[in-house]
Amino acid sequence: MAGNGDLELVPGDDGPRIDRRHLALCALLGAIWGAVLVFGLIERTGDASALVHFAPPSTMANLAPDELAVFPEGQGYDGQFYYRLARSPLSASERVDGVQFDDPALRMTRIGYPAVVLVASLSPLDTVTSMAVVNVLAFGAAGAAGAALAVRAGRACWIGLIFLAVPSVTYGASMSITDALAGALLVSALACLAGHRWFLAALVLSAAALTRESTLMLPVALILTALLGTRFGVSRSDRRDQAIVAVVPLSVALMWQVVVFLTWDDVGLIGAGGHNLTVPLFGPFQTDGFLSLSSGDAVLNILIPLGCLAVVVSAGIGLLRPATNTTPYPPPFLLIGFVLAALVATMLGPALLETFRNSARAVGEATVLAAAVALWNRNAWSRLAHGCLALVGIVVIAWEFKVTVGLPV
Repeated sequence: MAGNGDLELVPGDDGPRIDRRHLALCALLGAIWGAVLVFGLIERTGDASALVHFAPPSTMANLAPDELAVFPEGQGYDGQFYYRLARSPLSASERVDGVQFDDPALRMTRIGYPAVVLVASLSPLDTVTSMAVVNVLAFGAAGAAGAALAVRAGRACWIGLIFLAVPSVTYGASMSITDALAGALLVSALACLAGHRWFLAALVLSAAALTRESTLMLPVALILTALLGTRFGVSRSDRRDQAIVAVVPLSVALMWQVVVFLTWDDVGLIGAGGHNLTVPLFGPFQTDGFLSLSSGDAVLNILIPLGCLAVVVSAGIGLLRPATNTTPYPPPFLLIGFVLAALVATMLGPALLETFRNSARAVGEATVLAAAVALWNRNAWSRLAHGCLALVGIVVIAWEFKVTVGLPV
């Protein structure tokens, strides 16, 4: 360990040192940001369970505990399923606390967030409050991990706070779903990989895989890096280590799928059929009223998806047009992961293109990886990517609080 708060680099890591005090401050800022969002919304709604979005037909009010706020039919969202998992992770009963799964295998696949909530609820906190607290802590983790990743890229640690603006992370916290924790774990894994912290990266990626299956794109990118690494100048030892890191979360996800199958006689990774993904660029043609302006959320149905798209496209162009010949390129695993995530973003199916929240969540990994690759460039396109992300993040927060002029409270 070094003095003055510096964290020594692991052997073989030639990156800059990371000041632990700065990491702690960024973690605190992230947690404060998350707390303002989560507890501000709780104060605004008057009930923590309102953020979970219980509603028929998935949640029956007469079967749910009295302390849960149950919305009118059709106003429910995914948080109610993760509440059920946190209450009874392995139950195959039709209903738990009045909650019935819409897609049991798919929901149980995302056990990471409910598992952390279950641990938190062993404290005096109830399950609903634990869901909120875990999401606040996820913002803190994203702040620290983003700062570490920014330093690895040779940037000021404060630039890493840009990951707090990712829309999917905001929606994860404001709707008590998996996305905030999954985003924090993904950024943490990137920071570990950039610092050659292989063992920790394997653990974090395993947790991410159990939280949201789409994060498995990063282990796949590591496998491809191991196979194609000689073209990128990756050393043989690094290719070997990255392949080992990738195998761990893929194996963990596979083993958990065995448990899911034994419980529900279905495989969660393909449980949604062809509704989540389709052939590239074909999804909008399969979706009735694709992000329609006639919906209740009007302009946001176009603005938020376009904003996320602008972040991804700007980061991609920035890679093609470095500021100088000496501008460092991102690590190969990050480049490949970004390409994979961008490709998947073109394959969104009908179920993910019905609302701006669904579409922004579906491209969450692509947005995170775009913000990450933009850290390594110093050109106008990369600055545009971060600027677009900051702007979209502000709009999302404003909308969640309903502060836009003319909107009712």
